[in-house]
Amino acid sequence: MNKIWVIIKREYLNIVKKKSFLVSAILTPILMVGLILLPSFLAGVALIKEREIAVIDETGYVLPALEAKRTMFEYIVKEMKNMEENQDPTAQEQIQKQIEKEAKEKGLPGGQALKLMEEMSKKVYQSFAAIHFEEIKVENGQDLKKIKENQLDRIRTKKIDVLLIIPKGVETNNDAVSYFSTSSSNFDETSLLREFISETIVDKRIADEGMNAVKIKQMTQPVLLNTNDVTKTGTKKGSFLVTYFVGITFVMLLFMAVIQTGQHLFRGVIEEKSNRIIEVLLSSIKPKQLMGGKIIGLGGAGLTLVAIWSIAGLLGLKLSGGFGVTIAPITILYFIIFFVLGYLLYSTFMAIIGAIMNSEQEAQQFISIISMALMVPLFVAMIIVKHPDSIIATILTMIPPFTPSMMVFRLSITAVPMVEIIASIVVLIISIWIMIIATTKIFRVGILMYGKKPSVKEIVKWMKYK
Repeated sequence: MNKIWVIIKREYLNIVKKKSFLVSAILTPILMVGLILLPSFLAGVALIKEREIAVIDETGYVLPALEAKRTMFEYIVKEMKNMEENQDPTAQEQIQKQIEKEAKEKGLPGGQALKLMEEMSKKVYQSFAAIHFEEIKVENGQDLKKIKENQLDRIRTKKIDVLLIIPKGVETNNDAVSYFSTSSSNFDETSLLREFISETIVDKRIADEGMNAVKIKQMTQPVLLNTNDVTKTGTKKGSFLVTYFVGITFVMLLFMAVIQTGQHLFRGVIEEKSNRIIEVLLSSIKPKQLMGGKIIGLGGAGLTLVAIWSIAGLLGLKLSGGFGVTIAPITILYFIIFFVLGYLLYSTFMAIIGAIMNSEQEAQQFISIISMALMVPLFVAMIIVKHPDSIIATILTMIPPFTPSMMVFRLSITAVPMVEIIASIVVLIISIWIMIIATTKIFRVGILMYGKKPSVKEIVKWMKYK
């Protein structure tokens, strides 16, 4: 037993002292925290600049409506700033009521202004408030094409940013509104312009039919659907994006840790074989003890890596406000359990690869197969997120190579029945036990084979040795 502990300690320290491990352990969390905090940081950075939009409005009513929207946004930006500065809940409620009152007077149904703010980022409505609309009039007898070319030249010389042409009769003949700019990639701006112009034209059509557009908006206002996930102890607010990305994050953590530590295992074995160090080691320790020590030692290094990454990720979430992500302690416990079981299963495959291969190049093709098995949840992610308790999800969970990543993915998005959790753990333990027996027999012969890659027939023969 002492000999196994010597191997475990040697393998663990050999990995954690490597520069590649230290770089991965330090840089990955920094990048992880940076990526989590970046959206919050960018949201607070003033990326807003004034935009000059020249408008040729042949309808005569669209531009005034756009200007009214811009004025309303400008007012909302001002009041939202006051609300952020004033932490008094009563004062904030008063500001919200005032925003709704002003919005309603400008034709926006009750409750819609704050809903609009929730649906778009602060940067978006600040950008729209910073737009300056310039009306380009087309007098009778003037050539529209010539006016258009003049405005396009102004875009080229950076005097204006955008030219908007709204054709006459757009509400009846469905002609397209034209948007000209040096780049049409500002999708926030184009989306808002499309939405507000469409809304104005629809209002005109309704008014032409003798109906009240504001009342129709109020009557056709959609009902909000608040999604909630039922847990064993209560309920929590549900979110598709949060659920999806939490699940994917857990799978990626499992994938990176298993592949990184597993590769160290087979590389170490191949290196010791090629340097004939393995013969020296086997003179004082049994193959089974050597394999066990390597697997456990590298598994401990993998757990250390995951612990560092997880702490960094949770720290980043806490500093950024969480983004609505809540991870139950039991989910973390299950992740540790399935990481350990998944690592033990995949490490036996890695040990076999290291024992039977003579070079890292030969081993890479088999590593890609293992990687694909770990990544299965990513390939079926959309189906599993929508139907985490479906028969497909259950079957994939019970197939040993897919079990660790599939169960981690499902546990992060839904309450998996305890029967299935226990069954998957039992399936993994049995699979690991079978693989350890097979790996031990292959390992004790394969590590002493040099120069020749064994055939499948020979590997089966090794497994039959007692």
